[in-house]
Amino acid sequence: MHPVIVNNSPLVALWMLNHLPLLRELYTEVWTPQEVKKEFLGIAPIAREDALKNAPWIRTFPQAAPQIPALPVKLNAGETAVIALAIEQNARLVIIDEQQAKRYARHLGLPVKGTVKEKRVDWCY
Repeated sequence: MHPVIVNNSPLVALWMLNHLPLLRELYTEVWTPQEVKKEFLGIAPIAREDALKNAPWIRTFPQAAPQIPALPVKLNAGETAVIALAIEQNARLVIIDEQQAKRYARHLGLPVKGTVKEKRVDWCY
């Protein structure tokens, strides 16, 4: 079975809305790299660790050396790890919110969804 790989921003968004169980309802199980878990626990670590303990359908995988093509864009460590894990495991879906990371994942042929729609706003002064 091909996994669903999730990045930090979707985890944070769903956690803040108290909707982490939505991942289980939609996908049964999701995977996330260790680097993403580290990012997720970077703020409110006690509450977020508790949330992960109560969400056994979110599986964390050890960080492997990313085996992805040379990056033409600047991605953070979590985004890079998500894309690397998705390639390595032939993921059926990547859940990532950052637009650059989404575009790059699609460029690599990965199916991508997000939790939020980013909108570019140009401000006039």
